[in-house]
Amino acid sequence: MDTNLLVAAVKNKKGYPARLFEAWMNDEFEIIASPDVLSEYERVLFSPPMQKNSSWNLSEVGELVEALKDATIGVPGVLALQVIAQDPTDDKFFIAAVEGEADYIVTKEQRWKKLKAFRGIRIVSPSKFYEILKKRKP
Repeated sequence: MDTNLLVAAVKNKKGYPARLFEAWMNDEFEIIASPDVLSEYERVLFSPPMQKNSSWNLSEVGELVEALKDATIGVPGVLALQVIAQDPTDDKFFIAAVEGEADYIVTKEQRWKKLKAFRGIRIVSPSKFYEILKKRKP
């Protein structure tokens, strides 16, 4: 999951990102993250603009960050890849996905979604991934 999805989940409790976050909390899927990805999650979620526009207080955000650190599948994030030329800082998500052998990269980023897949990993929107999860449920 890219950082924007966590931001969207914290800002709007009714959208697909929030539904996905709830599904993750219910162990319906796993998030793969490197130290760089976790660092970005933490930096963005605790940023002043985020705090200003969030319905979550600092304690709740802190609990979310700790849950992410504890419950994500950790990968080292050391693979050298160049995927998104316009913003190489986004490459860390692709690196984590490849290292963790992810099935999906979930994002709203249009330039990521244009790829449709990367090294066999499907790139899907939050709504598409939510549909996929619901079809998996017994």
